[in-house]
Amino acid sequence: MVADDVIAWAYKITIYDALYVALAEQVGYPLVTADEVMIKKLKGHSIAVSLRELEF
Repeated sequence: MVADDVIAWAYKITIYDALYVALAEQVGYPLVTADEVMIKKLKGHSIAVSLRELEF
């Protein structure tokens, strides 16, 4: 598992947000978020999914 501080540094996100990214990676589930700024920063990382992309 990649350390949350490395994720925060690599994607220029807060440690708080990086903890959620690390958790999603560890459990193998996507990170669904409405935070469009974070989605843009995590571009290229397959773990983050925009809430807008989901169909209900």
